[in-house]
Amino acid sequence: MENERSLVAFEEHKIRRFFDDQNETWYFSVIDVMAALTESVNPRDYWFKMKIRVKTEDGLELSTICRQLKMKAPDGKMRETDCADLQGLLRIIQSIPSPKAEPFKQWLAKVGYERIQDMSDPARSLDRAREYWQQHGRSEKWIQQRMMGQETRNKLTDYWQEHEIKGETEYAILTNIIHQEWSSVSVKQHKEIKGLKTQNLRDHMNEAELIFTALAELSTRQIAESVDATGMVENREAGKKGGGIAKKARRELEQKTGKSVEDTNPKYTGLLKVGYTTVDVQTRVAQQYPTLRPGKPPYRIMLEESAMRNDGTAFTDREVHRWLRQQGVKNPEGEWFACSVNKVRAAVIAMKTGRMNEENRSLDFTMRPEQIEAVEKTAAYFKRAMKEDPDKTPHFLWNAKMRFGKTFTAYQLAKKMGWRKVLVLTFKPA
Repeated sequence: MENERSLVAFEEHKIRRFFDDQNETWYFSVIDVMAALTESVNPRDYWFKMKIRVKTEDGLELSTICRQLKMKAPDGKMRETDCADLQGLLRIIQSIPSPKAEPFKQWLAKVGYERIQDMSDPARSLDRAREYWQQHGRSEKWIQQRMMGQETRNKLTDYWQEHEIKGETEYAILTNIIHQEWSSVSVKQHKEIKGLKTQNLRDHMNEAELIFTALAELSTRQIAESVDATGMVENREAGKKGGGIAKKARRELEQKTGKSVEDTNPKYTGLLKVGYTTVDVQTRVAQQYPTLRPGKPPYRIMLEESAMRNDGTAFTDREVHRWLRQQGVKNPEGEWFACSVNKVRAAVIAMKTGRMNEENRSLDFTMRPEQIEAVEKTAAYFKRAMKEDPDKTPHFLWNAKMRFGKTFTAYQLAKKMGWRKVLVLTFKPA
């Protein structure tokens, strides 16, 4: 078994740790422990001053009970940091005036004991993971999907390990390529969208996100296996192709449902924000959701429509909101509604036409220039012919090309002329 680096959580704090297989000992990041127990805004500085204080008061050099081990820093690079084993940490904790000290000691003992149990019975770690997710309100369906996704992930990393992918940095690069390909945002951006810092992104994904992540990683592995991809260059290409397969599936689902797969904010999962602006839509949304980071914005504009009625007057989002609520759409907060894009489009059509649109039609066609010209010329001819000879029925032939939209244009002519009884003969029913 290789040395293991991982994260473990104490309350809301992530603590980096390293397991030395040879000595069967856990080493924990002292800086992370400082952050968990002291809530200091600068735990590194707290640790520095604490070492000076303990040496002055007790004559003990705390650095002598620590080891310098490489662990992943916030910038993603492996950097050396002070680490201590269970015994060393217990001594360090004695010098920290914190009400969390005793709970942390109990947590520390439990973490060390659980690692030994996991080595003899790996199923216990799975049971603990299930218990953790249940405590956070996850359904059995979600938990099953999360565990299946982890199995898919493990098979992919096993393949990478056997095909010259080395170290956590290369694993992270390939993972980010796959994730960005299917979701259109990087892992870092996705965590920022969800308001996460050190938490595991997959533990905060919804069911659809888990499924598409697993599809992307499954596709990546199978594509890599089919060409025996070896090294970063070949596995990078496999990752793009695998993520691309999941992207196509994601876009098709979003097109059918009118809903975005990924959460832009866990609070608004499955909701659409329906608003009104007198400026450019992109500009207004950016003002409401400012972002200083590079890359794609953490939101998606699903629909952009004019707020002009057919009679030339304007309407606002309040009228659209009212129509949606009358249709029974849930409105948990402000401009947020639990509905599809097509439902919002139907509301806009109702506002434009001045009709209730009880059929929830989401398509509102306008005539093309050549169709407008045909209607105007025909209407003018009919009016002139009927005025000149009221007893003679006028005829007008459209020599129109295929796909002109003759039936649709005939309907528009009937509307313009105010005809009440119309017979349209067409090859295909409209």
